[in-house]
Amino acid sequence: MTVCVAIKVYDCIVFAADSAVSTSFVTQEGLNVYNNVWKHGIKVFNLHRKLPIVAMSAGLANFGPMSVTNLAKDFRSELMDGSDNFSPDSYTLEDVSKRALSFFKNAYENYSQHVEGFSFGFWIGGYSGNKKQGEIWKIEMTDGKWHNPNQLVAPETDSRVLWGGQTNAIYRLVLGYDPQIYQILESQKLDDDQIENIQKELLNIQTPLIHSSMPVQDAINVADFLVEMTKKYVKYLPGADTVGGDTDIATVTKHEGFKWISRKHYYSRHLNTRDTDHAT
Repeated sequence: MTVCVAIKVYDCIVFAADSAVSTSFVTQEGLNVYNNVWKHGIKVFNLHRKLPIVAMSAGLANFGPMSVTNLAKDFRSELMDGSDNFSPDSYTLEDVSKRALSFFKNAYENYSQHVEGFSFGFWIGGYSGNKKQGEIWKIEMTDGKWHNPNQLVAPETDSRVLWGGQTNAIYRLVLGYDPQIYQILESQKLDDDQIENIQKELLNIQTPLIHSSMPVQDAINVADFLVEMTKKYVKYLPGADTVGGDTDIATVTKHEGFKWISRKHYYSRHLNTRDTDHAT
């Protein structure tokens, strides 16, 4: 499992994620049993070294033997070497997301068997070449079926908090309820109009954590807080610590481009002072 958070305000887009990666299997009774939980997975990506584009993933960490980390870097190589006719001068985030959907669909078909009960989400945020405000797009796969077309989950005009993975804690804090509430409402045999009215009323208890004019550092702090809160929430739940490890955070702005805010390294920088291209 994982937790990843996106913050979009006027000045920036921030992506943050934990580092936990797990292996598991489903029993005949439908229970999900964890074999391993590793704490050093990479889920935030610099998707183009010269353009303001950032990405993050949740759900499946591997397509068969291929890690999503390496697949994301392979996709970055395609964008940067021009093999996919990608133009840095006239690109759009929508075009990048369409290319990402095609790339990951092909990778899933080539490397992975159909996996029931698991999902994959890949968020792409940044600034199109001809636009002043950022966008966030999402590609998604559920039970082996890809959602098409891609979703524009945060358009230019909006400021939003988005999240993926193991998100009960964020739901409870930001929205004021657990997502299981909808199952409870349905179990009470309420009609569609009653459920819709309840959903409208629930909007009144949301916690307004962000504002469109929030400075970059404060947007970073909110993303970091939501990830760290989820880590602690999961830590004290029964079962495996499926959210944890270091928090990787990156931001993109219109003028400064892509910047790492915090990230882990799998070997010491003081021993590799001439290498600036590792773990990205």
